[in-house]
Amino acid sequence: MRAAPFDPTHLDRMIEVLESMHRHRLANPLNQSDALYYQLLANYYRDIRDAPKLGKKLVYHTAILPTEIFYAMDVVPAVLEAVSDALTNLCNLWE
Repeated sequence: MRAAPFDPTHLDRMIEVLESMHRHRLANPLNQSDALYYQLLANYYRDIRDAPKLGKKLVYHTAILPTEIFYAMDVVPAVLEAVSDALTNLCNLWE
């Protein structure tokens, strides 16, 4: 069985939304952590999107596993719950 080719289309859209939220928070700050939060999230999903282009392994895992293990193995971790929730909500992918 072969996996389908990686399609970053929805990740691209999600990163655009998060970057837009980051710019909005920079222009309209409530506190410093808001802007930083959206910037870090965009960077996290950018790492996931770019892993195949950079020749890095991408591992999907549940939230109970510490990501430090995967970083130590030089693979890009993607928390299943976070990725699926963010894609659904930020890209309006629910039915």
